[in-house]
Amino acid sequence: MTDTKQRVWFITGCSKGFGRVFVETLARRGDYIFATARVASTLDDLRGLAPERIRTAALDITDMAAIERAVADCIAAFGRIDVLVNNAGYGVAGPIEAVSDAQTRAIFDTNFFGTLNMTRAVLPHMRDRHQGHIIQLSSSHAWGAPPGLGMYSASKCALEGASETMAKEIEGFGIRLTILQPGPYKTDFLGTGLQLAERKLDAYANLMNGLGEARAANHLKQPGDPLGVARAMVEVVEAEQPPLRLLTGKIATERAKAKIEQVSNEYARWEPLALAADFAA
Repeated sequence: MTDTKQRVWFITGCSKGFGRVFVETLARRGDYIFATARVASTLDDLRGLAPERIRTAALDITDMAAIERAVADCIAAFGRIDVLVNNAGYGVAGPIEAVSDAQTRAIFDTNFFGTLNMTRAVLPHMRDRHQGHIIQLSSSHAWGAPPGLGMYSASKCALEGASETMAKEIEGFGIRLTILQPGPYKTDFLGTGLQLAERKLDAYANLMNGLGEARAANHLKQPGDPLGVARAMVEVVEAEQPPLRLLTGKIATERAKAKIEQVSNEYARWEPLALAADFAA
């Protein structure tokens, strides 16, 4: 039986990046963690951090049956789930015209549908207990990605749209939801976490060359330390009134401010036409 003073966390995508740092941080706090990844053996060392408080399991979040088994196993092991951290996800780089239909569906299957199904599987348990917190890992690119990351941005925008409405639907059950929007951090996102568009179109050669150069120059050289996101996440979960969205990092904050200013200015400029559209005369 778990100590009720410590939280039980269910975390996806723990083999590397944010997920791994989340597990390490929470283990040091004395919390209980059900850590998952597509390949369970990549988590062996994490389980060793606190064998009595950490369970690991293979989980592909595009497999609904696997999701349901993992949720049941976590509850069987620890008795409850206090916090669900939907961290699993990846990116696709390339102009939207060059991203194949198969790639588009695959990234949405993970970043949107997989995360949504993971959330749906945990919600009945949290509703029964009338408490819980869901953390959705999004990206500062949900505010608008640069050329070449449009499909990744689209998957995160879809997640944020559904999550914002869901947060309102579940608050009456005592369940909170927070969307984390990190900027660039030292993770493997620009390595194995980023696929390239399958189609090669000469018209976008300059864009693809630029993406390749940026990827090589910035991989594992990003300014942010993932530990900062882990600490911010814990603080959000402990807050009496947690935010719906939390930007993390200076770059993410600057991106959001620039987007808000751009949208505000554009709306103001075109407001007369927007208002006139009410009338057909």
